[in-house]
Amino acid sequence: MCRTSLVTCLLIAFIASPTSAVSEVPVDFRAAVLELMELTGASKLGMQMASGLSQQVSIQLQKANPNVPPRAFEIVNEVIASFFRDSQGDLIEETVRIYAKYFTVQDIRGIIAFNRTPLGKKMISVMPAITKESIQLGVALHRRLQPAINAEIKKRLTEEGLLQQ
Repeated sequence: MCRTSLVTCLLIAFIASPTSAVSEVPVDFRAAVLELMELTGASKLGMQMASGLSQQVSIQLQKANPNVPPRAFEIVNEVIASFFRDSQGDLIEETVRIYAKYFTVQDIRGIIAFNRTPLGKKMISVMPAITKESIQLGVALHRRLQPAINAEIKKRLTEEGLLQQ
């Protein structure tokens, strides 16, 4: 009985442990992903996200209080940048784990080799614009379809007696 309990506890501890073999990424794989992230600029993504969030929070702050002093925006930028800086390592490590789910180290090395070619360099340079335009397209589609979607959902829920008018 005691031995069974000990084995069960050890198994649970192993499975629940954040440093279990499941979450560990080989050193060479991690190095390759970090190289790829540096090459593509993805390693700077966290701070770019912080900048975007700072802008959004500042806009909301300005709307809520038009007379807010400029120092308030400096504080917003400082706080958000600090949080993102402190989280940068975790973000990178989790990103490495995501890559590990989908790629082998050979895949990553192949992607790095491609990104060093003229076509790969072009792709790296134009992907931010393509991503931005794709997001804008998605937002526009959402805005265009949302009223019709809401109306249809309301109609169907009402027809089935799931929504009272």
